[in-house]
Amino acid sequence: MKKCLLKFKVVSSLLVLCVSASAQTIKTFTRNDAEIHTIALNIYNGKETYQYYEDDNGNYVKNGSYSLSGTNVTTVQGRKITDTYKATATFKKDLMNGTLSILNNATIVENGKTTTGMMSFTAGYSNGIPHGKWTWKDNTDGYANSSEMTFTNGVLTGPYKYNYTNVNRENLTKKITKLSGQFNAKGEFHGTWSETEAIESVFNSEKEVSELIFSIGILLSCIKRDAAGKLLN
Repeated sequence: MKKCLLKFKVVSSLLVLCVSASAQTIKTFTRNDAEIHTIALNIYNGKETYQYYEDDNGNYVKNGSYSLSGTNVTTVQGRKITDTYKATATFKKDLMNGTLSILNNATIVENGKTTTGMMSFTAGYSNGIPHGKWTWKDNTDGYANSSEMTFTNGVLTGPYKYNYTNVNRENLTKKITKLSGQFNAKGEFHGTWSETEAIESVFNSEKEVSELIFSIGILLSCIKRDAAGKLLN
């Protein structure tokens, strides 16, 4: 009787191992008709490739390397536009795990003059949760827009930087915003934060610089000055 039970347990264990191994077989999926939304054009023939395994219901579960890329070249009103896109990532059980990297370049040629634009983004993940350094850069409008931050298990921690220029071509003005500071280990504003807001136009320019002091998420003071250092508030 004991031999029979032992034999049954061994056979059962082998069957479980076989089913598990079969379910976890890594395959590669590829298609060449992925739609990608970019900074200049839409790409409709993007190549998407990723590793996966099938779950018990036959669903594809991303597990391993992932990539998405494509190029679109077209001419619009005499302008030749070349738009390229590339993204890479790593998945674990359908959750992003590792570094997501995106790079999008656009080139416009008009009357012999070439204009270029670039947007890049990198982000760290751990089992689908933001973890690690995040950086974003975008100069598609001719200005160096960017941001830098760090996540620890989904919580913003450490230094934070943000620079952005918003251009209003109708009234020929631009607004420049710069923000920098520090988060503590709990994701709370802490220490001295600096915020600069400037509005520039063909007629005049204004600039305000604010210094904000925080202690574990509580704002203790805020001092606002103009470009010459005069106290405003």
